[in-house]
Amino acid sequence: MRYCFEELQLERVESKTDVLNLAARKGLQKSGLTEEGVLRSHTLLANGRRRDSIFYGILKNEWFESQL
Repeated sequence: MRYCFEELQLERVESKTDVLNLAARKGLQKSGLTEEGVLRSHTLLANGRRRDSIFYGILKNEWFESQL
């Protein structure tokens, strides 16, 4: 996150993952990202399953405040 906000000067960082990928979701939350929503039936996988995608994000000011 430091690189994203201090070096690249991004205003927000966002990520998405399969709603069933609990390890990825936990990692994103541990990194300080906030759950922003779910897109239902968002992606068609190679096995024919429709994937729900969960989106996470963090804003520059939120990250800096978490570093205090």
